[in-house]
Amino acid sequence: LSRIYPKGTRVDSSNYMPQVFWNAGCQLVALNFQTLDLGMQLNMGIFEYNGRSGYLLKPHFMRRKDKKFDPFTESTVDGIIAGTVSIKIISGQLLTDKRVGTYVEVDMYGLPADTVRRRFKTKTVPNNGINPMYDEEPFVFKKVVLPDLACLRIAAYEEGGKFIGHRVLPVVGLRPGYRHISLRNESGQPLQFHMLFVQITVKDYVPDGFSELADALANPIAYQSIMEKHARQLQALTDDDDNLEDEKESGRSPAKLSICSDSGRQSANKEEKSDSRGSSRHNTVNGNIQRMTSGSTSPAAMPALKRQETLRRGLAQSVRSLSDENAQEKIPSLLESEEANITAESLEKLREHKSVLKVMAKLEKELQAVRKKHEKMKEKERDQLLQKEEKLSKAQEHQKTHIVKNHSKLVKKGSGIDVQLLKRKSEAGLQAMSVEHQTKLDELQRVHTQTLISITKELYKAELEVYERYQEPLYSAIEKSLLASQAAQMEYLKSLHDREVAELMKRLEVQNKEEMKDLSKKHKDKNELARIKRESHQRLIEQAVAERQRFSSLLDKRKSELERQHLEVKKQLEEERSSARERLQQDFQSKISKLLLTVEGSSSGPSPTSETVERTPL
Repeated sequence: LSRIYPKGTRVDSSNYMPQVFWNAGCQLVALNFQTLDLGMQLNMGIFEYNGRSGYLLKPHFMRRKDKKFDPFTESTVDGIIAGTVSIKIISGQLLTDKRVGTYVEVDMYGLPADTVRRRFKTKTVPNNGINPMYDEEPFVFKKVVLPDLACLRIAAYEEGGKFIGHRVLPVVGLRPGYRHISLRNESGQPLQFHMLFVQITVKDYVPDGFSELADALANPIAYQSIMEKHARQLQALTDDDDNLEDEKESGRSPAKLSICSDSGRQSANKEEKSDSRGSSRHNTVNGNIQRMTSGSTSPAAMPALKRQETLRRGLAQSVRSLSDENAQEKIPSLLESEEANITAESLEKLREHKSVLKVMAKLEKELQAVRKKHEKMKEKERDQLLQKEEKLSKAQEHQKTHIVKNHSKLVKKGSGIDVQLLKRKSEAGLQAMSVEHQTKLDELQRVHTQTLISITKELYKAELEVYERYQEPLYSAIEKSLLASQAAQMEYLKSLHDREVAELMKRLEVQNKEEMKDLSKKHKDKNELARIKRESHQRLIEQAVAERQRFSSLLDKRKSELERQHLEVKKQLEEERSSARERLQQDFQSKISKLLLTVEGSSSGPSPTSETVERTPL
């Protein structure tokens, strides 16, 4: 429970306004009972109800734990319909026995938006305190946001401002119609004969521009009659004589009005019961009210019109205005367009970023250096092989020349040696020399092949070391590009949202200026104009809040989808990163296996050459 009591510095025993704390839902609001000021009068007037038990039940919306109530609200609270209160001060009875002028003030206390003070005051009736006749225009409290917390204070004063009597009436307890209100004195005690004669009207609040629609729903028969009267008046402006004759012959009346509302059905049923004439009959079926002509009614007396739009124009305009006011068409957001339909960049696109390409360029440069070094080693081995082959060829030529010379000398001597035998020996020597030479060449080629295989293996190993050394910088660059890309995409969505909000605020500002300008031209009463301006401003604020919430929801939806894609890409990157070294080892082993298979395949055929090893894929 919350208890409010006067501050100790109120040495004059004055009181605060208890309505402020009632609005906030405080349970115990204590006052200085020795001071009968306005706050005390409101307190006694409110607690006069419920049998003066000193206890009043708070409104239901204040007792709900799942709801929060803002006492400064100017809009509908928890679905409670705002009201309109009109009170007309007609006359007074036995206000005072003095020959003085009297007047009446009417104030309302409630929420800050509902509180109206020192605005409504009747004229002063001079020299008449017995039965003054005021009979002025009604005092209208156009919009009472929360009738459950509002109360009327009607006070009578003498011409000089001396208090005569007053009465505090809760709005929810008002009984519409003509009423006599007995007054109370400052201490809340009833005055014996002092009364005011008033006319009270309590209605639901209808926003400006919807009064015609509300009247049509409340009394559709009267509205239909007005529309038919207007249609007959506009008949002189139409030239559809042929169509009118056809409709007269058919005896049909197109004046039909369909209004689907409970109030319309009730009004139509009452009209049907009270209508005793046989000229027309009103039937109500499923909320549709149709005017049908009986047999005694002449079609000529009620000419039918072809253009039925005239009958519905007024209602249609009201319905359109209601639709425009309460169910405005939402402008498509940029976050719903294709411009906001972005997807996370894949790893292939991330590898095209500048930072990643820079690391890849360094990697490729170092690989080229390693390959160039090993290519020089291969060239050196080939040169050595050629030199050795050339040396063996020269040695073979020298031996061959020596054998031929010896054979020629022996033939020239002719010392009885068999020439054929010598020839066979020479040929056998040459053949043995050729075999020996070929064996040496094959050995050279085998050694050269083994050397090239070793060099190639060293190349593959060196490339593996380079790849392994650049794995961390490479994936770090990709991760950095991934984060930068994700941040840029999120920032882009945020920029679309901010641009949408800026356009919304600019649009609402222009709309607010136009509405304020139109309202200033339409309303002359400053207080009423201020109230309507507050309502319009509050409506625009609510509209802005609703739109911004919609934009925020769309932004969150886009962000969540984009974050999901970012997580998938990041997961792929982590998987690839964790298996990178294993894949490099597999690629290395695969290259070595292919190299060996290529060498074995070449050795099974003709003698392997250096070109066989050089063509092995790296």
